[in-house]
Amino acid sequence: MQPFYQIYVDGIDKTDALRHHVIALDLHDQVGFQSDTLKLVLDNHGAQLMLPHMGTLLRVHIGYLEQGLVYKGDYIIDEAELSGPPHTMTLHARATNLRESLVGYQTRTWQDTTLGEVINEIAQDCGVEARVSEKLAAIPILSVHQESENHLQFLTRLAQKYNALFKNLPDKIAFLDRNKSETSSGQVLPDFTLTQPEVISYQLSLAERVKIGHVTAFWYDKEKAQKEEVKLGDFNKPGKTLRSLFYTQEEAQAAVEAELARSQRLRSQLSLTCVGLPHYLAHSLLKLEAKTSTQDGFMPPLAGTYQITQVNHQINTQGYQTRIQALKEVL
Repeated sequence: MQPFYQIYVDGIDKTDALRHHVIALDLHDQVGFQSDTLKLVLDNHGAQLMLPHMGTLLRVHIGYLEQGLVYKGDYIIDEAELSGPPHTMTLHARATNLRESLVGYQTRTWQDTTLGEVINEIAQDCGVEARVSEKLAAIPILSVHQESENHLQFLTRLAQKYNALFKNLPDKIAFLDRNKSETSSGQVLPDFTLTQPEVISYQLSLAERVKIGHVTAFWYDKEKAQKEEVKLGDFNKPGKTLRSLFYTQEEAQAAVEAELARSQRLRSQLSLTCVGLPHYLAHSLLKLEAKTSTQDGFMPPLAGTYQITQVNHQINTQGYQTRIQALKEVL
């Protein structure tokens, strides 16, 4: 099949004009608050190309001519490089998001509320909507402080505390359940199943098993005027005690759940180089079917279900490849 792409510049289809100049198109999709990125390397022999203005909007579709193209997002050019010989122009662009409206420093306090209400109020400040997973939105918060932090720093800290995925998008702030595969609109992301012929190479890093079996946190019971304990996990293994004193039992419970999940999810990391897979997205689930007597597949410990953390799509003169980084959900 023939790899193909379509590039719009400020809303105008410039694919044909750029076709003979594109050396490489590199799209990087990742979970977390960082912007997805686009890198476009162009042949500028004879200085035929004009430097674009910073802030120029690029819309990109990729895929195969025989199967149709997949929309991969809108990107704003924020850096350009000229080099030579050979003469090339390299454009760096980031996905349109709310970064500019999230970087103002603020000091404020929320009391007797929920995590969902905190995220919604910040989204309103930025003039956009919030998409918060139902489980996260319901977490009660007695008191939380934003101390001389911008919204980006504060939301990142909350995401780490509650084991969430924070994504700043063009029209919304997304706060998603790390253990649930869904998009920022609440739709369940597709699961992908890889076959061996699609995999060009792989590397599986098996980390030493985390020695933490359980987590303990304390919260202050005002009625009893004393500290109370919340525990979770396997008590036959060594544990960890959180240093913070929480205001409510619900906050302490959410904290131990997040810490235990965090300690367990970094056990096994998979890197794959595959044929071009335009539909693949970060945060989706990836399944490698096990080899059986009747089915060709992957041998253990490679077989299993992973959560995709990064996807890199690269189209160049050699063809189209997709590189995937993923974490194994369960060992």
